[in-house]
Amino acid sequence: MIKLLKFSFAFVLFTMIFVACSKEEISSTDADEFAEAATTDLQERSNTGHGGCFELVFPIEIKFADGSTATADSAGGIKAAIKTWKQANPDNKTRPSFVFPISVVKGDGTIVVIDDQDELKALWKECPRHFGKGHGKGMHCFKLNFPFTIKTANGTEVVITGPEDIKKMRGQKGQPRAQKPELKFPVSITLKDGEVKSVASKEELQAIKDACKG
Repeated sequence: MIKLLKFSFAFVLFTMIFVACSKEEISSTDADEFAEAATTDLQERSNTGHGGCFELVFPIEIKFADGSTATADSAGGIKAAIKTWKQANPDNKTRPSFVFPISVVKGDGTIVVIDDQDELKALWKECPRHFGKGHGKGMHCFKLNFPFTIKTANGTEVVITGPEDIKKMRGQKGQPRAQKPELKFPVSITLKDGEVKSVASKEELQAIKDACKG
């Protein structure tokens, strides 16, 4: 019975979080406040960043209400792009969204490619804890630095040297792409404070992520 109650609570919490995330507008008209809120909103939707379970693999593309898009190579880049757009569209309150596919890296070095909002919801179920809004909102915990190597399910190793290789790794929905890619260690990451660090193992990467979430 206790296990059932715990599962029910987690399911209700997960549902509440995604209902809360479904709001289409951000009320603030201040460009800085809007950008911070919108950046945190994107991270909350993907359960990524300083307050989430995963990290976005940059670069990513975001789409605005007027149909324009912007590419960002960091959480700070997301915020800067949103601020620039808001300054040019002060009366528009609609939050930006991801341009799929996107990819995230788990603490164990596994990379997940996400094709749409439904898959984004499914990812939440792997870590249905409450997103840590109060802890470094709008920031990443770590960012992968180029180059890095991924290992695919069939044992193939692929060196990712820049944004174009990220696009190839993600591919298109229904088209060939890297299958269940995992990072080959060591990897270089940039921490939220700007420190560049070499990570020797998935255990070390997980420890960094766990400490960041705390």
